[in-house]
Amino acid sequence: MAGRSLTDRPVGGRAAPGEPPPEILVDLADLYRVPLWILARVLLAFAPVSLLFRLAAVRGSIGWWFSSGSAQTLRELEIHLGHARGKRELRRIGRRHFQFLQRERLAKVWPLIRGFAGAEAIEIEGRRHLDEALTAGRGAIIASSHFGYPRLIKPLLSSHEYRPQLVGMARLPGRRADAVLARPFTRLGLFVYARLLRLPRASPYVESWRRAVGEDLAAKINLRPHLTALNRNDILVILADGRAGQALRPIPVLGCDVPFAPGTMNIARAAGAPLLPAFVVDDPHSRDPMRARLVILPPLDLQVTGDAKADLTANLRSFAAVFEEHVRAAPHLWSRWSLEWRKRRYGPLWTPRHGA
Repeated sequence: MAGRSLTDRPVGGRAAPGEPPPEILVDLADLYRVPLWILARVLLAFAPVSLLFRLAAVRGSIGWWFSSGSAQTLRELEIHLGHARGKRELRRIGRRHFQFLQRERLAKVWPLIRGFAGAEAIEIEGRRHLDEALTAGRGAIIASSHFGYPRLIKPLLSSHEYRPQLVGMARLPGRRADAVLARPFTRLGLFVYARLLRLPRASPYVESWRRAVGEDLAAKINLRPHLTALNRNDILVILADGRAGQALRPIPVLGCDVPFAPGTMNIARAAGAPLLPAFVVDDPHSRDPMRARLVILPPLDLQVTGDAKADLTANLRSFAAVFEEHVRAAPHLWSRWSLEWRKRRYGPLWTPRHGA
């Protein structure tokens, strides 16, 4: 039950032309996958979004009790939070973390569910900070991280008539992209999931996703497209942490060396654009089943001197300090506690500091 959600599959819409078919025609797993996909299609078409998020949280709770990964998650929490939290509270954080993982998978495809149904319930806290930043006419940079529901930042801003562009990984070319979309499926599964049921998928390779949230900007050394967008007074949404970058800088967060990419700060420095930390978070004590809000913080006071290297380090540390403050306030929203996710995302770049 702690595996991928019914809609978190690397395929969506109609298979791309020239897509390499899966090698296996059918296997026994299709006997239960297909009925679950049919159920998912019905729920996505008719169930209230609040109910979908409730079901995702229930699935996460079941995963916490029966997944082999829950023990590792609890060990990670004890290493990095055990000095300040009791064992009972750590178990509660772990359970909420598993609930978050399932809700986050659903949140990824939420913009494709009946026209982003229910998004009006999400509050934008600190919207005035963004509006004030845009009055200067140099655009604004929203800096976030792999924390909370970062995939929702762009569609939420778009739904409030802003012009955001997500800066992310460049698309894979041609058949490599087709192979990514087709790989997990048998031929029967691919036909049912993508062509028959048309289940949603949050991916730049899927046409329905691009129609819903627009095109993204690729993260490249050439900053001209990014500076052009800022000159139009647009908003760039960038994840500051991750392994995608030419020269990653490890900055400690809760005793872990988190790799931060310098591109966010470099763009802000080159354009003179304000950089605002922002996170989509939830409140585990709220009775609202969606219980999410977009928090936009005041612009960072970026250091700009004659020493660009020293400025970069200081500015990354400033963002990391804001990031750590939010992680401490809502530790269940940090994907880092899931060992499988951490290895896939960072590999050897993420070094835990035990006893911190």
